[in-house]
Amino acid sequence: MKASHGLTKNFLFLMASNVLSPIFSMVLVLAISRLRGAEMLGKYSLVMTVFIVGQSCAPLGLPILVTREVAKSPRLAGHYFMNACLLTGGLVALALLALIPGAWAIQSDHEMRLAMAWTLLSLLPSVPMAIGEAVLLAFGRAADYVTVGFAENVARASVGALLVFSGHDVAAIAAALLVMRILASIVLAAVLRWRGVTFDTRFDRALWREFLAHVPVLGSIPIVNQIYARSDVFLLTALGTWGDVGIYSAGLRLVDLARTVPLAYSKAIYPVLSRAYGQRVEEFTAVAQRSLRHGLLMMAPATILLCSCSPVLITAFYGSRISGGETSLALLSWTLIPLMVAAVLAQVLFSAGKQAIDLRVNIISTAINVPANLLLIPRLGAAGAALAVLLSMSVYAALQYRWTRQHVTDPEAIPFLGKILAVSLASVMATAILLRTNAIAAATVGLATYAVTVIVAGLVSRQEIDGWRAMLGSFSSRYLWGVRGAR
Repeated sequence: MKASHGLTKNFLFLMASNVLSPIFSMVLVLAISRLRGAEMLGKYSLVMTVFIVGQSCAPLGLPILVTREVAKSPRLAGHYFMNACLLTGGLVALALLALIPGAWAIQSDHEMRLAMAWTLLSLLPSVPMAIGEAVLLAFGRAADYVTVGFAENVARASVGALLVFSGHDVAAIAAALLVMRILASIVLAAVLRWRGVTFDTRFDRALWREFLAHVPVLGSIPIVNQIYARSDVFLLTALGTWGDVGIYSAGLRLVDLARTVPLAYSKAIYPVLSRAYGQRVEEFTAVAQRSLRHGLLMMAPATILLCSCSPVLITAFYGSRISGGETSLALLSWTLIPLMVAAVLAQVLFSAGKQAIDLRVNIISTAINVPANLLLIPRLGAAGAALAVLLSMSVYAALQYRWTRQHVTDPEAIPFLGKILAVSLASVMATAILLRTNAIAAATVGLATYAVTVIVAGLVSRQEIDGWRAMLGSFSSRYLWGVRGAR
């Protein structure tokens, strides 16, 4: 029960950040789409794609190592933090000497040249942000960096919206993004000091050697993963128009909100899986199977709503100036189910020390995704990019499942996954039939259909429902309403 409570607490904290931050960011997206149209939305989407890819890749995977080692020896937190920041910061600075001139040469639009330069510079303060978050996670202080990150996102969205209302372009928004990132890194450093971290600037050759030994695998995983995850936007930018990018990103942003669920859930279950792996094999297998099953149960309702209600959602969020994104949104919504499979199994692999398999899957999926985009985008535009993502994500999950089963443990999820897909499809059809009468009633019927069918099909038990209700109630009483039980 204690482990389950810890998992619930971490998951809900991470979910709160992962969901609320994009919701506030949507303020800026809506301002751009309604006031400036699809072209500026396309430019802003490219800027944010570069920012997201960059901040994921900049720490070169070292946060995984820092969290693991600092959790074992908290007194070394400052030593690990400073050495990791100096190493990765130096490598990023060298990379920027090539990336910024390269981005400047590729872009012919002066506005986008400036925007890309400011965005790439934000990678430097992203390094201490990522390493600092790793240290706080090792301390069990996820709420600290969640708060800092949330404040940064709210400030960025607010300042960006003001700039749009004042008539400024994407370059001004990118400059504001850089300023907010620098301020956030300073605040996070102050939080680390407050938590007792003493910054040790002593150069540790042995530690640098250890870091560099792990970089080829740990650093390649986020790089390949982000290339795979965002190649659709990059290739659509190259092969289509700014309008195509804007239309596609309209649906993609709604799907990205739902993608926060598997990302937060997989991060929350990682320590649980790691502890279970050090115990009996049967216990580890049971935790992996349960995690995958519960993750799919959480993810399916998002697919149902986004797919069946795509025409209503595009119009309601973006207005008449953004039209044509319904098909791509509907297709992208089905990527959420294989994404949950891949996200959970990635943590299973990491827990077992098999991260090289995850890298292999990323490389193969990227090799499929890029040609699929090149083939489908010229023919189908935004819908082609969405179809390519769905194809490659399905292959990603299938390979992840196959090699997890072969090298670690058998999740035994194929029959369950088949039932979830069938239940989701039936719920989508029920919602779509009623959508033209009343959108709210249609969504309610669709979710009710899902809830009833998962119980009838035996996909969830009454005992599990009661257990979830008890854990959520315990979390609410402890952390939301200020009531803490006896320790």
